[in-house]
Amino acid sequence: MNMQTGFGDAGDRMAEQYIDTMTNLLLPVLEQSTLLAAEYSKACGRDTLLPEDMEYAMKYCAMYTVGQATGSMFPEIYQEDDDEEYESDEEMDIVSVEECPPFERYSGNDMTLLKMNEAYDRWNSWEPQNPTEHMLKNAINSNEHLRT
Repeated sequence: MNMQTGFGDAGDRMAEQYIDTMTNLLLPVLEQSTLLAAEYSKACGRDTLLPEDMEYAMKYCAMYTVGQATGSMFPEIYQEDDDEEYESDEEMDIVSVEECPPFERYSGNDMTLLKMNEAYDRWNSWEPQNPTEHMLKNAINSNEHLRT
């Protein structure tokens, strides 16, 4: 004998809508973080993306980009194509820790990259203003791969 709540599958739909909404809020933040981390690394004269580059970019994006866009910035990379398997134009090289260049902070004139430095410096005192920012701050703070 099964008991039913009387709500039908509305609860499942609500949960699915919540997941879709959160994905649409978080995805552009994560994508922008990756792009900015690569820009930061390149501006510092490195051709290797370091964990610190990602940390600076994620902290900046959590503080300044939540809610600016929804959904993917690159929807075409997420579209499933049954006829063709996705193949990358370029293969990503994995660099061992010993081969990585040392991290050096950006010191140029680009305002966005300087604001990334500032976001990193202010991170511990920053107070998130909404639940999405809280979630991102908690996730970043609990990430063992970042060198905070």
